[in-house]
Amino acid sequence: MITLIKITARYTSFSVIEYVSRTIFLYVLAEVSSTHCRLETSVVCSFLLLEDCTIWSKCCQACYKGDINNQSMLYLTFISLGDLPKGAFSEIADKFHKQMSPYVKFSHIVVADESKIKAQVPDGDFVIVLDEAGKTMSSHEFAKLISDFEDGGQHLTVILSDAKGLSDQTKKASDLRLSLSPMTTTHDLAHLFFLEQLYRAMTIIRGKEYHY
Repeated sequence: MITLIKITARYTSFSVIEYVSRTIFLYVLAEVSSTHCRLETSVVCSFLLLEDCTIWSKCCQACYKGDINNQSMLYLTFISLGDLPKGAFSEIADKFHKQMSPYVKFSHIVVADESKIKAQVPDGDFVIVLDEAGKTMSSHEFAKLISDFEDGGQHLTVILSDAKGLSDQTKKASDLRLSLSPMTTTHDLAHLFFLEQLYRAMTIIRGKEYHY
């Protein structure tokens, strides 16, 4: 992946030669760490001895999205039966997608009927079916599950049914049946509830201020 670094700064008392040499070193450092970026903005600015230092690095996808400390991303395919959320539901879903974008590579596939689900599941994915009769988890337990998948590089597929539910065949073919709630709710609300819990899990994993 191409490494792109832009530095804007105001010169301090050190020489132009020193500035150039340190800048070259930063480029080399970024190339070496292109797979898993460990650059801390404060450390880099301190090393360069720059004032008003602003650094954007495309050392890895996580850095490009703005989370320099992120070590990995979650790859998730979300398959839903029925239409996308509409109106206010759509606005809330878009909000969660935007907030999760630094942490989750999210692919959403909408299918018209259950028979088309199997063909949309990527090979090797761990498949989770959202089922009110499935296993219940706390937000911290769900975050631990997601963290394990993320660290192991395991891609996920999550399946959300329509109002009629899924067949036993589809449920049994999954690796995990997960209950968002033992109560029954609408398709749109279940969709948003899952997105919110996924975002909450990401904030728990990364220590962000959201889950209290």
